[in-house]
Amino acid sequence: MRGDQIVRWAQDLLLVNDEPVDLWNYQRRALADFSLRKQLWWGRRTGKTFTAAIETLFWAFNPDEWSGNNLKILVLCPQKMHVECFFDRLRTFISDSGLDSAVERNKRGSPQVLEIKIPGRTEICRIVGFANSRLAARGQDADLIVLDEADYQEDGVLEIALPILFTHSKTRLLSAGTPIRPNSRTMGSFRNSPDFSNHLVMSQARPDWDEIGPQIMKDVGEDSEFWKRNICAYLN
Repeated sequence: MRGDQIVRWAQDLLLVNDEPVDLWNYQRRALADFSLRKQLWWGRRTGKTFTAAIETLFWAFNPDEWSGNNLKILVLCPQKMHVECFFDRLRTFISDSGLDSAVERNKRGSPQVLEIKIPGRTEICRIVGFANSRLAARGQDADLIVLDEADYQEDGVLEIALPILFTHSKTRLLSAGTPIRPNSRTMGSFRNSPDFSNHLVMSQARPDWDEIGPQIMKDVGEDSEFWKRNICAYLN
């Protein structure tokens, strides 16, 4: 499994408003990166959750890529609304793309749960989402950990993720967020690790920046700390 496999899968199978999913270049690059562990350091409104949801569903709907075993995906978010947003994105992709027949279980609440089973296959992918995850998700195992809005996470989320990564060498991790906290342990812990692939994208990379950028510049001020961290994904 190499190259643009996730990109091709998404464009062939996933629909948004009855149209094939459209990806910007930096989203393609991130999805084409098959590093075991990677971080998306992206500015505001760059499609972090959208991109992470696509990668999550790729693993859920491709059992041949998991060596024929059941798969567990653990989604950790800072607040309940973030978990709901992530799972709503998953459910919308599934519904709009006509993939509902593969959904074995669809549980809302806490935790959120989606179980995916391809018709005619025996493998099940279980996607479980927790908010305020330091205590709620303690003791979990996973084949893929997704940290959405990673820099809003409590630093204690590392107490969940790191033991899994240390004890399961093949566990994947996808961390996506805007680096809003200068001393964040959640994203910063992996920043200089040779085991992690880091993708830095500023909000200005959006193809429609010329349309939306002037209003953002007017609202936040180009020299402000907010601008540096939230728009430029400034890391230091």
